[in-house]
Parts: sequence; structure tokens; C-alpha cells
Amino acid sequence: MKIVYSQQLSVNRILILGLGGGTAAKVVKQYWPQVKITGVDIDPVMIELGEKYLGLAGVTKIIADAVEWVAKSKQKFDGILVDVYQGRRIPKSVTSKAFLESLSQKGRWVIFNRLKFKGQNNEGFKIRLRRIWGQVEIIKTPANELLLVK
Repeated sequence: MKIVYSQQLSVNRILILGLGGGTAAKVVKQYWPQVKITGVDIDPVMIELGEKYLGLAGVTKIIADAVEWVAKSKQKFDGILVDVYQGRRIPKSVTSKAFLESLSQKGRWVIFNRLKFKGQNNEGFKIRLRRIWGQVEIIKTPANELLLVK
């Protein structure tokens, strides 16, 4: 989030796909305390744990499949964080051309959290992102690559 914050982008509404326990929401609130966050997660237990231990107060929480919710939603956001995993695996539906194109219509910028581990094909995914957005900014951390498109 620091890279997005440093670009001084106006951020009023953020969508987090893969809300989980709320770690990303907590980080977002550090940079933009007044932001309105909508979080979507398929697992109600994770949201419950996040409410109990990470303080998801003020976050609009939706229990749904992220791909299906985005396809049906008419809402638009300043930014979208995509942090959708099933264990270490990213569902194919989250990397599909149709899903990525729908995200490009819903947010001014999108960040994809991609874990770095053997067998993870981030290069192919980056090519797919470039076909839709043109440019991908890569933010490397010890365990992840954050891919920013706008």
C-alpha cells in the first residue's frame, strides 16, 4: 500500500477480494483512515476470526465468491486489492481474462498479491495483465510480488 500511497492517489473506496481475517484492511486503514472498505471472502469463519481478533469494524463484509460478486456488482472503487487464495493455490477463475477485464472496469487501480514460491507462474500472469492494462508495476517483498496496474 505504501507504493500506492506515495503516488498520492485519491482513495475513498477500496474493494478487497479475499478479505480473510482482515490483514490487508488493517494496512489500508493505516494509510487512509477514512477510506470505505468493502471486503469479499468466501469463508465466513475467516471473517468471523477477523472481526474477533483484527478489528474489522467499519468494513463492509460480504460472504461470497469474489469472481461471482464482481460479475454481478455495479459498484466502482478507487482501488481493488486481489488477495484470493485456496491454500497456496490461486483459483483459475481469478486469473481469467473475463475476470481481469471486469476488474479493469470496476477500479482505477488494482493490486494483485502473488506469493513467490516454486511452481507459481507469475510471469505468465504478468503478460496477461499487460495485455489488459498495458503496464505492470512490480513491488517485491520477501514473500510476495505485488502487481500494480492502473
